Amino acid sequence: MPVIDDPVSMIRCTNKVYLKELLTANDVPVPPTVIVANQEELASAEEQLGFPLVVKIPDGSFSRGVHKVETPEAFRKLAKDLFKETDLLIAQKFMKTDYDWRIGVLDGEPLFACHYMMARSHWQIVKHKPDGSVVQGGAKAFRFDEVPADVLDIGVRAARLIGDGLYGVDIKVGPAGPVIIEINDNPNLDTDVEGHVLRDGLWRAVLEWFLERLEAKHSKNIDLLKEGFISKDQFDQDELALVKARARVKTVELEKLSYIEYTQKKDREQKESDVAQAKSQLENVRAQNEIKLADKAADRAQQNRRVVRDQARVDKLK
Repeated sequence: MPVIDDPVSMIRCTNKVYLKELLTANDVPVPPTVIVANQEELASAEEQLGFPLVVKIPDGSFSRGVHKVETPEAFRKLAKDLFKETDLLIAQKFMKTDYDWRIGVLDGEPLFACHYMMARSHWQIVKHKPDGSVVQGGAKAFRFDEVPADVLDIGVRAARLIGDGLYGVDIKVGPAGPVIIEINDNPNLDTDVEGHVLRDGLWRAVLEWFLERLEAKHSKNIDLLKEGFISKDQFDQDELALVKARARVKTVELEKLSYIEYTQKKDREQKESDVAQAKSQLENVRAQNEIKLADKAADRAQQNRRVVRDQARVDKLK
């Protein structure tokens, strides 16, 4: 069965030391970084990076295991505590930004692009509070033509180094250009955030990723079954998964058509309602104008009667 969040991708993404070496070796920019193996190497990191700086454990995730330090004293104290649990630390130059770019990549191609805003009064997009609660910044999706070309480029290039699954690449843009902060092997997908631009197209792309691999596996299974390398039960199980995937993709397509028809019907109804309302308003205006004309005619008639009456009085006096 195809797995979109495969074990190799998980290992590559969660090992920040490996990730830094992989990206650097392939000319994908990262923030200035120093790998620290003991207390004696802290001074070199301080000299190269300055303060404030960011300290990470190699296998942290979801913004945990990531710290910002402002002074050499704080750096040494933090390192002493962290070295009790890990053999290596990653020290990086701190980059202050209002947001991170998140470039979603599926099968080596861009899937979505978002701004993830920093949590209020915090330097990360996620703030873990002492009571265990979490505060997150907002998010905003963009069309690819709205994304800086160099941001989109390094996001896709970075993800392709990991594999052909689904990845969320976090990028900061500094004075020297964009740099990769990290690559997530299990990125969030929400219709109203990451899917705001593509909508159903986001889920259709993921379904088609599975369908393509199930189709390829089915073709191989036919030969494997003939040669006796897999059982009929295994063949039937994989074929059932393929049938379900095909049906789901078809359902999404039909749902999209139904939605289009529904919105077109709603648009027609709204247009008809607008036309009827406009006609009603026009009739009201005409009726009001006719009333005004009738009132004016009545006023003129009354004035004429007064003139005639006054003239008759004048004639009597003569």
